[in-house]
Amino acid sequence: EWSTCSEPCGGKRTITRTCTNPAPLHGGATCPGSGTSEGDCSEEMCTVTCDGEKMTVTLAGEGNFEIIHLIDDATDCEFPGDTTVIETNLHECGTEIGYNTTHLYYKNEVHGIKSEEEADAGITRGDFKLPFQCAYERDGNAKGIRWQITGQTVVESVTGKGALTFLLEMYETDAYSKKIDDFPFELSLTDNLFVQVKVDSPDTTMSLGVAQLQAKDTPNETGGKSYDLVKDGCIEDSTTELEVNDKDGKPLDLKVKRLNFQAFNFLNSESTIYIHAVLKVCVKDDNSCNNMCDETRRRRRSPDEEQNEYHVFQGPLIATDALSVSGVDAGVKCSPLVTTLLLVLSLIL
Repeated sequence: EWSTCSEPCGGKRTITRTCTNPAPLHGGATCPGSGTSEGDCSEEMCTVTCDGEKMTVTLAGEGNFEIIHLIDDATDCEFPGDTTVIETNLHECGTEIGYNTTHLYYKNEVHGIKSEEEADAGITRGDFKLPFQCAYERDGNAKGIRWQITGQTVVESVTGKGALTFLLEMYETDAYSKKIDDFPFELSLTDNLFVQVKVDSPDTTMSLGVAQLQAKDTPNETGGKSYDLVKDGCIEDSTTELEVNDKDGKPLDLKVKRLNFQAFNFLNSESTIYIHAVLKVCVKDDNSCNNMCDETRRRRRSPDEEQNEYHVFQGPLIATDALSVSGVDAGVKCSPLVTTLLLVLSLIL
């Protein structure tokens, strides 16, 4: 008999069989195969669709509610009371991250509110709460990476801070308000691309540094052609411009870094482009995230430092014109970059 579902929507259930009907006798072999199986739950109340970046909850029918919201009831997390399809990104609207030895779980709740006025007064007349989740198999990376998708990397622990989510997001303008969600994204070589990297954590003492920034022709961390923009925390490209404030002159959150650069292609290649970042987390009294490059003593990062750095990538991008830059193949020592394009990069470190 199947166990109770771990969540009403998107949960897991298990079933256990015993080798007792009949039991092995006189040294006979036990039953082959595993004694436990895991399966997805299928409940009448709702269904959950999980992809690499978002969760979609489809309710069985319309409810008679004034409003529906997720755990976080911010504007983007509220829906009309007759909504039947609710969608949220994995790291938004109060989604909580949990894990066991085999899976990573993203959990949230649908709240149906009959009357906001009564809810504010502390009473309810028919409100409901429907937990849901998406489960993803862990990758078993020895560095502690729990799960990685395009634009997002989740790690189990960093200096005792628990689960952290590293994000690489792309935007169409320097206002960082119109996020690019559909890939491959096509742009002209006269366009600038605006990129934001950040670590999602409630820890107010944490800061983020960029140890490496690369453009590559592959989503893989290794292999393929690459162009180093930042290497060992130091700017490699002569056109790079550092910034410390946003457009209004206000300092950015220490857990956020932004950059923009002009689109390009690799020479003699029509491949798409992926942006890769290697990020470092620092804690209170550790200023190394803000001083990752010592111009008087350029050195390679030590193995111990690299153990506390985390890779995240985004793409692909497609540039539509013929201007190009050269790249180096993995495993080949870098030579000076030959460009036929002005590549402009602004990086907040």
